[in-house]
Amino acid sequence: MYFPNQKITTREKGHKEVFKKMHIVLGILFLFVALLAVVSVIRQLKFKNMFALIFSALTALVFGFFSIATIISEITG
Repeated sequence: MYFPNQKITTREKGHKEVFKKMHIVLGILFLFVALLAVVSVIRQLKFKNMFALIFSALTALVFGFFSIATIISEITG
């Protein structure tokens, strides 16, 4: 637990750096899923499969948003 008057040890600082790196990796994985969903959107347009197109487009939008938001959040601090 952290109290306002308590000093932060180097061990706790190290854990914060590890979690920051893990969040960036999570953002990159989300971005990879979003890119795969964009490929799926293009394929479904070619096959004219509207049901799959809707789900692929929603997946691309949601994962794209969260990946960019996660990466920006971790870069800006």
